[in-house]
Amino acid sequence: PHPCRFEVEWELAHKRHGLGHEVSKRHVAAGNASRDFDGNGTHDEVDDVGQILWRFYPEICGTFEYYCCLISDAKDAEGEVDLFSLCWDAFAAFLHDVNSYSEKFKQRDAMQIWETVNAADDRTASIDRFNRDRFFCRHEFMQAICRIGILKYNDSRAVHGVSEAIDRFCRETSRAVPPEALQHSNSFRKGVLLLRRAP
Repeated sequence: PHPCRFEVEWELAHKRHGLGHEVSKRHVAAGNASRDFDGNGTHDEVDDVGQILWRFYPEICGTFEYYCCLISDAKDAEGEVDLFSLCWDAFAAFLHDVNSYSEKFKQRDAMQIWETVNAADDRTASIDRFNRDRFFCRHEFMQAICRIGILKYNDSRAVHGVSEAIDRFCRETSRAVPPEALQHSNSFRKGVLLLRRAP
């Protein structure tokens, strides 16, 4: 995965719909100090969440592409499956496969996250022009993962803070998705398709 691509997507994910503010607000509400030790203008807990998502970025990309292909309502200009648009049915299949529903996270929460993340956001509209309505693009999928992790685990005694809650959900998701979702497409191409012809 390319770090520049991740940085752009994470920048959009944490700025849209107040996700970064939500992360820092919950961190402070838990009795932690509001801090920005590196002086980059972003709360350190938001930076910590970004580092966790970067660690799981290959799995996030693979999972996103797998469910885009599994159930697709979106086609590109050539009529092919749009690998960059995740429909609600595919998102619901993902939530079912990773056994995400619990006492803390119910289907109505999933639907609210879908509506919240899909809503237009004027603050990022100028740099997010190709984002389709009623579908998740990859940075929206990342935002949804964060919001699910917060709802499921942030108030649990099993974790200490927002970043740990998101880390736990990412680890559980990586173990629960079908193995096909974790197949690295470049590794597949190199191992199966891009073979040298015998002389």
